This record gives sequence, structure tokens and C-alpha cells, in this order.
Amino acid sequence: MEGRGARGGGRGRTAGRSVSSVLPLSPRLPPPAPAHGFTLVELVIAISVLAVLAAATPQLMAQGLRAFLYLPKAELTQQVADEALSALVEGSSSAVNGQRIPGLRYAVPGDGLRAVWYAAIDRLAYRTPDAQLILIYRQGERLRRSVLTSAVCGPSGPAPNPANDEALPYFGGSTAQVRIMPTDSGPIFQYLDPNGTVIAAAECDGVAPMLRVSIALVAQTGNGSFEHGDARFEVRSSAAIRFQ
Repeated sequence: MEGRGARGGGRGRTAGRSVSSVLPLSPRLPPPAPAHGFTLVELVIAISVLAVLAAATPQLMAQGLRAFLYLPKAELTQQVADEALSALVEGSSSAVNGQRIPGLRYAVPGDGLRAVWYAAIDRLAYRTPDAQLILIYRQGERLRRSVLTSAVCGPSGPAPNPANDEALPYFGGSTAQVRIMPTDSGPIFQYLDPNGTVIAAAECDGVAPMLRVSIALVAQTGNGSFEHGDARFEVRSSAAIRFQ
């Protein structure tokens, strides 16, 4: 009896050990990380950076807006100036009838007229090899070209021919925002003698010793200032008058 009890007790002890061995152990949680805050120096630096960004942002946005407004106007003013100058010097097709109108470099005398038979600071008239009489003049803030029917020269110079009159360049009449003006240094047209000296315009008589016509003009929108989102483009050239 005692032996069985001892054996039973042994089984009890064995079972107790077995049960305790299969019980899960409680997981150990990691210790909480120490809390970190901002120091006073870090806060002051962050506030200073934010203040600089806040002050610079409006200026950067304003510069970007001006550039956004400026770029298309700059392209347009350059196109208008280049096309107008090319039409003056080389010539271009007429927007009225499609006929080719030679420029100043092709001016020749004939029919009792000088090659440039009217010369003023803001307008001139010349004769082409095919005997066309061309008047270039500035009206308001536009440059215009008129094909005349006669070389009549009144007190204010030749009168434009309304039946054959157009803006230069051909699309100039549709670009109301672009103005064509003299440069700050002088008029649109200047006349040079064989020594390169500027000589006075003689209007209806032309200029006998003229060797070259100097052309300078500005195309601009608004006041031409980038600060206002406007653009300005200046061009210069000249045409030799070989048969004056």
C-alpha cells in the first residue's frame, strides 16, 4: 500500500512538472523609449527659417507671374520688330493684293525721281525697279506702307493711298498691344552721306548726296518694363541707296 502511494505520489509530481512546462511564459515588453522634445535653440531656428520662407515666397511668386506675362509678349515684340524691319529693307508681299513689294535696298531712280524721293525722320518714299511708288510712314504707334498712284508731294509729304495701304508687318494691325516707336537715341529714319555723316532730311526733294538710309525702331508692349510684365525689342539696320 505504501508502495502504491509512493508510486502515485511520484506520478503526481511528474504530472505537475509536465503541466507547468507547457504553460506559456509571459512576453517581456521592451522598455518605453525615452521622450524627446525640441530644445529652445531648435525652435528658434525653425521659426527663423519659416520667417525667411514666408518673406521670400511673395517675391518669388511675383517674379514668376511677371515672367509668365513677359515671355509671350517678348516673343511677339521680337516677331513684330523683325518682320517690320525685313519688310522695310528687303521687301515683302502685300497683304492687300499679294504683290511683291521690293524694299529700300532695291530703290532706283527713274521717271525724273530720285531713288528715295521723299525723306523725313518718320516717313520716306522710294521708287522700286518695277516703277512702284512706295510710301513708308508712321501713323500713331503703327508703321504702315502705301503704294501710291503718283509722286505728288504736298506740304506734309505724299498722302497715303487708302486703296492700297497696310500695316507693317502684315499682322501688325491685329496686334493692338504692340507699339512701334523710334528708339531713345534717334528717329526711325536717318540719312547718311558717303562719309557716313547724318544729313538733314530734305523731304520732297529727296537727299542728293545720300548713300545710305539708317533704320532703327522699337516694338514694345505697355511701357516695355519687365517689372510690369511688358516687353521691348529694338532692331537696327540700313539700306544702301546706290543710284540716288
